[in-house]
Amino acid sequence: MNHILIMVCVVVTVGPGLGRAADPAEQELKRLEGVWASAPAKKGRDRGHIIVFQGGRMLWRSFETRDGEPVIGHDELYEVRVDPKATPRQITATRGDGDRQDVRRGIYELDGDTLKAAFGSGLDGERPKGFEGAHPVTLTRDKHAKVPDLSKAGKADQETAIEPTAKWFGQVADKTVAEQCPEKPITTAAEFEKVWKALRGGEAVPKVDFAREFASSTRPPARSSPGSSSRSSRARRWTGRSPPRRRLARRSRD
Repeated sequence: MNHILIMVCVVVTVGPGLGRAADPAEQELKRLEGVWASAPAKKGRDRGHIIVFQGGRMLWRSFETRDGEPVIGHDELYEVRVDPKATPRQITATRGDGDRQDVRRGIYELDGDTLKAAFGSGLDGERPKGFEGAHPVTLTRDKHAKVPDLSKAGKADQETAIEPTAKWFGQVADKTVAEQCPEKPITTAAEFEKVWKALRGGEAVPKVDFAREFASSTRPPARSSPGSSSRSSRARRWTGRSPPRRRLARRSRD
């Protein structure tokens, strides 16, 4: 018998911290503080970005879009430093340490509620000299978005265990049905409905706000014969607007 578990979880985002004195760099970080979002193309495939500045930390969410809607993405959390006196202004984002350290060197322009930023390519890439040819991203301040309190976050690059906010359990006798559960994230209502109906037949499909949540699925190791399989599912929530592991799940992106 194949066991099915569907859950909704809240993702707690963690990030690094850095205390600063009241200097021009700190004042600049105060001006940057908030949620900044790009505007992906309304048609076709594109990539969107959401950057959150708070308390000397930066949460960077990058995601693929389809017709303007998020499909799949990931979060990165950094300690951030800025040099507003440089020309162009400089930003350096760092996470991890040792062999796992990731340093992003970039430049930016801040004009009221518009932020333009460009970073060197690859890990530890060289800082761009200018915006031309550097593939800059233009973001607008989202004045209505809630800014997450990154001061309570832990160390960057550290996973945090989360509890689901909703769960659904079940069993299917047909192994091939269980195998229809995708290993990649489920990010659209149509895909979620397809998987749900395959597993639970005519049962009403739960409401999932895919503007804030996503689903994922996993198959735990078989406990009985080699021909049997089980699959568990759970959803996680994105803080701000972000990736799941192999489980059928729903996450929030706020």
